Amino acid sequence: MTRQSMCSPPHVPAPRRRESCPPEFLSLPETGALAFGIHTYSDPRSSIAGEPASLAALDRLLASYSEDRLRYGGLLATRDPIRRWIASLI
Repeated sequence: MTRQSMCSPPHVPAPRRRESCPPEFLSLPETGALAFGIHTYSDPRSSIAGEPASLAALDRLLASYSEDRLRYGGLLATRDPIRRWIASLI
C-alpha cells in the first residue's frame, strides 16, 4: 500500500467546505456532519492580574461550574485556590 493510498483511500470521499459555514468547518461527505478544530492557548495568571473586570468574570465563571463540570475540565482541585487568588486581587 502506498503512502498516498493510506492517507486518502479512494473509497473515502474528501471532506468539503459547506458554503454556509465558516472556513474552519468542513462537511463530511458521507454523513454531512461538520468537523472542526479547536485551538486552545493559555496565558500566565499575571496577564490578567491587573484587570479587575476580567478577574471578576473569571471568578463568576468558576463559581457557576458544577462539580461535574469542574472534574471534566480538570479544575476540581484548583478552583478554590484560583478563586482565593482572584479575591486577593479585587
